[in-house]
Amino acid sequence: MMIKVKIVAPVKGTEDPEKVKKAILNLFMVDKNKIELIKDNHESRIAIVAEGKDVLLPFFDAIRYDRIIDSARRILKRNQVGNTTFFYISKEAAFVKHVNFTEEGQEPLGAIFVTIISDELDRVIKWLTPKTKDGKIIETIDLNDD
Repeated sequence: MMIKVKIVAPVKGTEDPEKVKKAILNLFMVDKNKIELIKDNHESRIAIVAEGKDVLLPFFDAIRYDRIIDSARRILKRNQVGNTTFFYISKEAAFVKHVNFTEEGQEPLGAIFVTIISDELDRVIKWLTPKTKDGKIIETIDLNDD
């Protein structure tokens, strides 16, 4: 199974790029050395592309800890087009290891934009956001990297 995760976050002039990297690393297991700081004109952004379900493990744990599995499922399904889905999360929340979904343009310092691409995206979404009842997970699936 192929899973690719693309993460992009703007870095405003008043922000420390290392803190933005830390926010990303708090929720996504990526190689710190492969995170790129890209500067275009007067704007900067951090970007990384990583592969495998392990990239999503901290995010997987955080949405359970924050008890937002149902919200996460709705957002992932709403934004799904074919084998791709996306979402925005607050950099400030990610910096303290929490997930706060947002929309483009709602965060003063910009949000972390995450795209998940998979040849079995429905299974990935079911794994990340299993069905719940009264706040308890009632159905899980195992995701094996093939």
